[in-house]
Amino acid sequence: MKISYVSHAFYPALNYGGPTISSYTKCKLLSTNGNKVSVITTTTNGIEKLDVKNATINKVNNNFSITYYNEQIKKYFSIGFIFNIYNHIRSGELIIIDDLFSTYSILSIYISFFLKKKLIVIPRGVLSKWSIKNKKKIIKNIWLNFLIRPFVNFINWEATSLLEKKQILLIFPNAKIIVIPNAINIEKYDNIEPLNKSNYKDQFCNKRNIVSKVIVSMGRLHSVKRFDLVIKSFYKLLQYDQNLNLLIAGNDAGEKKNLHLLIKKLKLENNVKFVGYLNFEQKVQFLKGADMFILMSETENFSNVVLEAVVCNLPIIISKGVPWGEIQDNDCGFQIESSEILLFDSMKTILGNTSFYKNKESFRKIMKKYDTKHIIKFTNETYRKVISA
Repeated sequence: MKISYVSHAFYPALNYGGPTISSYTKCKLLSTNGNKVSVITTTTNGIEKLDVKNATINKVNNNFSITYYNEQIKKYFSIGFIFNIYNHIRSGELIIIDDLFSTYSILSIYISFFLKKKLIVIPRGVLSKWSIKNKKKIIKNIWLNFLIRPFVNFINWEATSLLEKKQILLIFPNAKIIVIPNAINIEKYDNIEPLNKSNYKDQFCNKRNIVSKVIVSMGRLHSVKRFDLVIKSFYKLLQYDQNLNLLIAGNDAGEKKNLHLLIKKLKLENNVKFVGYLNFEQKVQFLKGADMFILMSETENFSNVVLEAVVCNLPIIISKGVPWGEIQDNDCGFQIESSEILLFDSMKTILGNTSFYKNKESFRKIMKKYDTKHIIKFTNETYRKVISA
């Protein structure tokens, strides 16, 4: 297949969190399985710009290239992108648009329709109720009803979970939807050693603290991640063990100042720390040595970090907004409503019986389903069906 991939932001735009890494991984896997993948994107990286020259072509391998165009108006306008998108789409056998609420996605959908190309749109969770209501609700509804709805029968939607499929169907009941979860290369995790408690103390915790247990969370510091709920529940837990430590990894996405104020108000400066961005090896070490992982997001379309925590055999607590019910089904942790009391009780239960929730066989059962070899084969087969339909 010759795939023309369109996204307003692409790796290494890490300020957008996991989606840009997922997109890059997907494209690379596709390119190593007999497909030609050409990506067109911009230099956007949240409030920053990538340090990439305009029209730079990054040739990842013989079958995978990324072209970056300088953005003049964030999420709205890039001269280079506008002038080159038509030819980019015309050259593809299958068009994948990894974006929805930007002028780039609308233009790409319209060009794909005009050229009668087979089209897949990946919304990446932006069609959840929370996402629609959170910001610019009126504009988003106009966008969906007047700019997207007329083309719904032409679009193939790609969801990363059954939860996201349901979210799409709530807005477009007759939508054609394929479900392809993100993949993980399990072998990459095998030879990385975990941090021990002294490593955590030296690198992240207050040097004067005794580190008995380490609870970790990870993600962009954004209100959707509900780190405030995690901190408040941790405060209750700390009354039972003053040597617990909560470490939160991830770049700031506007919420760090508020979280710092909450930590100060609860006098948790010695026990709660933000550790910033971690590269792959640091992240795996960080997860493997911890005692528990928590993610209480309002909504997630997939959540790569939960799968990474599974591969690291780490007991997990997630909210109902995180589409990983199999965590609780396989005794790897809890999936709960977003409540301080429920989170407190779940943390206390796991810390009281960590060995039970670190059953390697249970984690192995989950991770096998998401191994790269299995997912890429399924992806190839699914995409070929879209092309032949």
